[in-house]
Amino acid sequence: MMRRLIISVNAGSSSVKLSLVDTSKNQIIWQETFNYKRPEQVASQFKTDVVSKIHNLPVTEINAVAHRVVDGGTVEVQEIDDAWMLWANSQQIHAPLHLPIQLEIIAIMRQLLPATKHIAVSDNAQFAQLPLSKRVYAIPMQLTEKYQLYKRGAHGLSVESVRRHLREHNQPYDRVVIMHLGSGSSVTALQDNQITNTSMGLTPTTGVVMGTRSGDVDFMLVQALMVQAGLSLDEVIHLLNEQSGLLGLSDGLSSDQRLLLADESINKYAHLAIEVLVDSIVGYAAKFIAELGGVDAIIFTGGMGENSVEMRRRVLEGLSVFGVFVDDKKNERNAQKIQNEDSKADVLVLPTNEACEMVRKVMQVL
Repeated sequence: MMRRLIISVNAGSSSVKLSLVDTSKNQIIWQETFNYKRPEQVASQFKTDVVSKIHNLPVTEINAVAHRVVDGGTVEVQEIDDAWMLWANSQQIHAPLHLPIQLEIIAIMRQLLPATKHIAVSDNAQFAQLPLSKRVYAIPMQLTEKYQLYKRGAHGLSVESVRRHLREHNQPYDRVVIMHLGSGSSVTALQDNQITNTSMGLTPTTGVVMGTRSGDVDFMLVQALMVQAGLSLDEVIHLLNEQSGLLGLSDGLSSDQRLLLADESINKYAHLAIEVLVDSIVGYAAKFIAELGGVDAIIFTGGMGENSVEMRRRVLEGLSVFGVFVDDKKNERNAQKIQNEDSKADVLVLPTNEACEMVRKVMQVL
């Protein structure tokens, strides 16, 4: 295979991860993550931080830059040009926390590497295959079709990474529930390795409780906050995306489940936040297990899913009614399989590899 070097750019609401991938070996040869305290700092500080890193890369030529786009539409891979940037700007309503940041990062990288192809890799195109009954809201279909108001999902690249692992390691589970748990979280169901449902909806704000995002709320809460708290619509959207979730439930203590778990015994709001988080994850997992008619494998991935022994234990405790049981010793050492001998389903802890998944897709168009 011809050696090609591709940079993957994975920009979130508080971090930007860069990976340099050698496609001949499908190997990451350089990686750096830039972390920021607030979403509004990401783009401005990244521009300063990244210049020297790019100029000092241990290679002379970059063949392409792959950009994860949280709402990239139904086409998985598209070359970025001015027309694409104009279209993407019109989509910000679907991902108000992530997409503005990602578009700023794309603009910075295009300035730094103007002669290099920049490719958008959609993080939600995979969910266009969902059955229509799983994608629609119970509003007039005329509006749904005219304005394309369908469930769009997110974390598609993470799900693709898990699906690839199952295929390549000959683990053909019929019924699978994937829990991508981190600052942003989602639950996805697979039947015969095909996506059948997911927790995120029109935007990444919905679904399970997240770090600063509310997850599912009664939509009339928007009106209540506007009327009773005197907030504007923009202020409510900002609140639900950046001041809610674990951060809001813990009364501003933290959006990080690790800090909340540490303070749970001494802070009632930390305890409340963790309790609501676990309930929301278990609720979606249980719903999808019922839809699948049972479960053969539960898979934890994402930063929290891969590393939080306690969160895995509590989620699995909530799913024990389905005959899923954890082996505490295996869980504590982060074994790949953590179910006990009595469990009716396997429980896997799998690291997601979004960078390599992005690069595989980009290679299809180079």
